[in-house]
Amino acid sequence: MTKPSLRDRQILDHVARYRLSTREFIQRHFFAEAGKSAVSKVVGRLVADGYLRVCRLANGFHYYVVGQQGREFTDAASDADRPFTEQSFPLAYGFLAFCSAHGVRRLTSSEFQTTFPELCRPRMKTGSFYADARHTPARLGTVLVDRGNPPKLIIRKLQRLLAQHYRLPNFAQRIQAGQFCVTILTAWPLKQRLLASAVKLGFRAALPVEVVTVPELQLFYRRV
Repeated sequence: MTKPSLRDRQILDHVARYRLSTREFIQRHFFAEAGKSAVSKVVGRLVADGYLRVCRLANGFHYYVVGQQGREFTDAASDADRPFTEQSFPLAYGFLAFCSAHGVRRLTSSEFQTTFPELCRPRMKTGSFYADARHTPARLGTVLVDRGNPPKLIIRKLQRLLAQHYRLPNFAQRIQAGQFCVTILTAWPLKQRLLASAVKLGFRAALPVEVVTVPELQLFYRRV
């Protein structure tokens, strides 16, 4: 087993940050000018050495997570300890696809808790936040995944999320200052338009909400 190179460690950090990745996303981020064979060679070596581990879903879709040997080379490995469920996998995969397409970065749970301790509360889930440097100053965001639910249910989720965060004065101040946003991830363009219209008409709050189509989620949710 060889020690991981600098690029290997960058790949491990990427996989750990998003809790998973695929060959396509690894190629997009680290091998933009190389062919698929180069990606396959590097990923195959990382798997063989135990730095990455291959996982497969029931439908045959396969992805990579940080392996046992890779954990000592990444600071984000704590998020990789939680196994995926049928509910949590589409969120993680859609989150990866959204961040990759839009140039934003997921915050690991430890990063969020260290950077924003004033925004944390007991038993709060901190795995769905991201840093959006497209805005000045950088804005904190979170994602919700549309699982094929009616728009009214998404509106209720938004209202519940807003109410939860308003319980913390520091979070309320961030929302009121326009430094917090919500992004809804949906699989299909038609559903994106339906949800965007529902948010505009039914969600009356000073909170930026964006609805984004993530085609990668079409693997899990039927067409609207």
